[in-house]
Amino acid sequence: MTSDDEPITITESGCFMEKEIEKQELRNFCPLQCANADFAYVIGRRPNDNASCIEGVTFNVVRRRNDWFLWRANDCLTEEIQFDLGCITSQYLDLKNAETTTTTAS
Repeated sequence: MTSDDEPITITESGCFMEKEIEKQELRNFCPLQCANADFAYVIGRRPNDNASCIEGVTFNVVRRRNDWFLWRANDCLTEEIQFDLGCITSQYLDLKNAETTTTTAS
């Protein structure tokens, strides 16, 4: 049970519902399976003109404990939509920056 006495059910895929207290809405959280990532982000969605799924309002990516999750809320919960997501480590960014510096210096 949560502090708000709302039960949490975790599905086989690791998804769960949680009540967002401030907005009084239910959100569905699904793990991205990128626990070692320093950053996770939404690359895009299909269809991209879906009026029910608005980034930061009815869906987003957040870090929780040791993994990243995509959450959906309100009308976006029932939409048939595909999200393209990315995960990246700061080590990868350091390597890319080193490559850029080496290429520019040549």
